[in-house]
Parts: sequence; structure tokens; C-alpha cells
Amino acid sequence: MLPDVDGLHHDWTLLGKKIQAKVASKRIKQNAWKAAHRERLSRTNLRAVSYGAYDFLWMHCGADMFILLPASTLRRHSTYLGQGTSGNGRTSLYLYPDTSPTRGDTPKWKKLCEPYVCSWSDEGLLAKVKQILSSC
Repeated sequence: MLPDVDGLHHDWTLLGKKIQAKVASKRIKQNAWKAAHRERLSRTNLRAVSYGAYDFLWMHCGADMFILLPASTLRRHSTYLGQGTSGNGRTSLYLYPDTSPTRGDTPKWKKLCEPYVCSWSDEGLLAKVKQILSSC
């Protein structure tokens, strides 16, 4: 699918919500899905996306799973520019929809994400996506 407009921080709109799509890669060692959450200011200057650039992050995780995360959930996890341990925010996101990690704050992160994990084979997928999009 082509973006609605090039140069924006979101890729398309769905039911009036700005959606940013990312393709996550499986990290075998961490048993996690990892996606970039950054914008490139120059060849060497990267920073996290600013809050408000999109309403939902759609992360493709393999052939059958995606996670549709509200921006407010990501903000609670100190993901955006100016949040977190550095002023640059989190430029990489690690998600654990399949496992129960024990290190750091990942159990809390997993709990925040669980309601937003979707499968293309889920019955009622359209209703679930509509419910997620209408929740924020």
C-alpha cells in the first residue's frame, strides 16, 4: 500500500486515525520483535519520533501477527522524543507478544501491548481493529 502523502510521519489514515506502519524483525536471542522508531535528521543524527506525529503504530510481526498500538500507550512507556533516559527517546522498540520476559520493565510493556496484538486469522478481526481505533 502506498502512503497517502509522502514526507509525513504517518503512512495512511484508517477511520480518521493517522497510522504509522513499521515492519518488525524477529530477534531470536531476545525472543522479541524489534522495529525502528526514529526519524533521520542527517546521515548520523537519528532521534525518536515526536508525540503527535501519528495516532497509532501498526507493527507487522511475521506473516500472521500485527500490533496496533495507540500513541498514548507508547507515550506511557517513554518512547517519544524528549522522553525516557535520554532526550532522544527510544529509537528502537522491542515487543514481546509471544513471551513473558523477566528483564527490566518488559513485563509491564508486554501487559500494555497485549490488548493490541492481532492476527490475520482472528475471527472478528475487523471489529477488533475498529474497537482499538475507537478507544483513543
